[in-house]
Parts: sequence; C-alpha cells; structure tokens
Amino acid sequence: MIIIVQATEDPFVTIEEELNFDVEAGASFSVVTLIKPQPNATTDFRVTASVSDSKLSICNVRILEVGRDLGCIDSAMEANYTVWAGSDEIYQTGFVQIPKVTNFGKFKRRQQQ
Repeated sequence: MIIIVQATEDPFVTIEEELNFDVEAGASFSVVTLIKPQPNATTDFRVTASVSDSKLSICNVRILEVGRDLGCIDSAMEANYTVWAGSDEIYQTGFVQIPKVTNFGKFKRRQQQ
C-alpha cells in the first residue's frame, strides 16, 4: 500500500510512504498519518491511499482528528474512491481533498539547557 500526503499549493510538500507487510486474508489494519503544516501557512492537502494488488481494497480514508490551531476543517469530510477495473466494490485508491488548511499556531522553541 502507498500513502501519499501532498500539499497542492505553496508551500509544496509531498510525503510518500510505501508499506510492505503481510496481512492475513480478510484482516484489516489502520495507518495514521500526522500532518503538521507550517505556522501561518495556508495550503490545500490531498491524502491518498492506494493498493497495487486487485485482491486488496482500500476500506476507508478519513480525517480522525483536527488540531486546535488548524481552523475550520470538517472532520466528517467524505473521501473519494476509485475501483479496480471490472469491479464495483473493491477500491484501488481512496483520497480526501482538504481545502485551505491554515495553521494559526506558533512555533514553540526548545529552551536552551
């Protein structure tokens, strides 16, 4: 499975992580990705999950939690899915498009010891 988090506007950021491990037939697992936009920056984000084997399916892509400094992100935002060719139930990709994320927080500096 590949997870991609991509900022679609300046400041551009793309994080891509390929996950390789064994999962038993019929089993499921979760992947949690933390997005921390730079303070005082505004950008769109797209979170995409995809699988490369037609025997696998993306079940759900969603926002679990929104930090207090990130403004008005709807955590109930629905994902979009694409199915494998010849199937109407097995999802190859799923993504959530998150528009105009602004981090209203400030950098916290470590105190020198």
